[in-house]
Amino acid sequence: MKGPFDHLVDVDCYHALPDGLRDAYAAGVAAVARKDADFYLAGINNPPASWRLLRAGGISLAELHRRFSDFVLEDEETSAGIGAMRHVVLYHLVRKEKGDDSCHVTGPGLCPVVGCARTSGAARPSTWCC
Repeated sequence: MKGPFDHLVDVDCYHALPDGLRDAYAAGVAAVARKDADFYLAGINNPPASWRLLRAGGISLAELHRRFSDFVLEDEETSAGIGAMRHVVLYHLVRKEKGDDSCHVTGPGLCPVVGCARTSGAARPSTWCC
């Protein structure tokens, strides 16, 4: 398929990829995403031990920030389900312009940068980090 695309969706693919394939996956997504494209990524953030034996490590916010550096995090939702479903997370990322290093994050306490100050207290509509 050719791009660029305005909307991209990954449900249960990325989280099962071995570490060695994830950079190529992220580069491929960035290559077909138009500026300001929405990318929805859903998967398990704490996979079963059997997956880890196969080198599939699930999804983490820190990893997404590192690998998907052409995107900014807009939202993160974690399932309140039971069993394996309690580990399901949905990330909404947006493709940024080359050279745009802003880290706009919506929602209380969200920040894609490890070590960045998080908001505290009442929820604010948006937070700028970095």
